Amino acid sequence: MAMSASSAVPGVKGQVPLDLAPNSVDDMYTGCKDKMEYRVKKEYMQSEKNKDKNFTLKRKKGKRPSTSLEKEQIMAIYVYTLDNPKIDLDLNEAV
Repeated sequence: MAMSASSAVPGVKGQVPLDLAPNSVDDMYTGCKDKMEYRVKKEYMQSEKNKDKNFTLKRKKGKRPSTSLEKEQIMAIYVYTLDNPKIDLDLNEAV
């Protein structure tokens, strides 16, 4: 399955395919997951917390619940996010 992204590279117009081909545009990100995770936790997250009090308050409220979701709750989320049939608007109107 090949993905594509709009090009931000000067001189390249249109879409650049993202796939498993050697030397493709996504190869430059190979192996950076751990470094990026560290930077997000230690640099970016702290910066965001310091900049925006609302972000910090929402982040505290948004922590994982102590209990796991029940099967019915998981199915409800799955159904709500389906593209076809699209029922999210119907559900939103019902509440």
